[in-house]
Amino acid sequence: MQILDPVLRVNEISLSDPADSFARKTLSSFMSFSPTEAGGKLPSEFSNCTLYNAYLNIPAKNWSGNSTPPPDPGLFAQCFPTLLRSLVGNNAVLTLFVKSLDPSYFDELVFIRNELKEKKSRFVLLSRQNEQDEKYSLQRSPDLFFEWSPIDARSIVNQWFISPQMEIEGYVSSASILAEIALTSRVAAQPKSVRDFLNGVSLAFRLWPDFNGLLVLTTGLSGSDLSGRLSTAELEKTIQSALSDPLEAGT
Repeated sequence: MQILDPVLRVNEISLSDPADSFARKTLSSFMSFSPTEAGGKLPSEFSNCTLYNAYLNIPAKNWSGNSTPPPDPGLFAQCFPTLLRSLVGNNAVLTLFVKSLDPSYFDELVFIRNELKEKKSRFVLLSRQNEQDEKYSLQRSPDLFFEWSPIDARSIVNQWFISPQMEIEGYVSSASILAEIALTSRVAAQPKSVRDFLNGVSLAFRLWPDFNGLLVLTTGLSGSDLSGRLSTAELEKTIQSALSDPLEAGT
């Protein structure tokens, strides 16, 4: 199913087709969860989940490849703060999971000290047992989940829209879900625990690797609901402004 708008596209990705390896791989990206059962099928707990791609249908400029140009990452970066505010809505809680394999781009402990403690933001830092690296002698770089104001969405773009080094994932909920995230991690992200977690959020999202689109996972929003939430007058104004200035639009 495709919901059409002049620029915004919201495409549903089927999770019901056991042969659709892309859907399984995409779902497995959320919370580093591996949902595939024997035979390549998704567990029944996810039968009524819906996964969408949301992006702006303006191709990247100066594309040198032989394939169809991908959506313009520069335009998406300009519009992301507007899209995120619409995605989160009013009075909801935004929780982010930001990851980089290179601490020079994102260091969890430095970010806690310099940003989260200064802003008195709530967070949970989860260790990865039985994994080691040089910096953290007993564990791999820990996973940091933290609450962030969608009003400060521009800083997400400025700090972390770096491909391919960064990964950004988020969850929208009516109340804090940090305790639920910690519980889901402790039970090794089994299908039922992840499904119970998803029941407590209105949606989860993940940035595309090139930061030119969003994956949105939900149990309650239809494609038309999601498109309606994102298609705002503010988005249209931001798109027009970015396209009228070649320095603001993508390359």
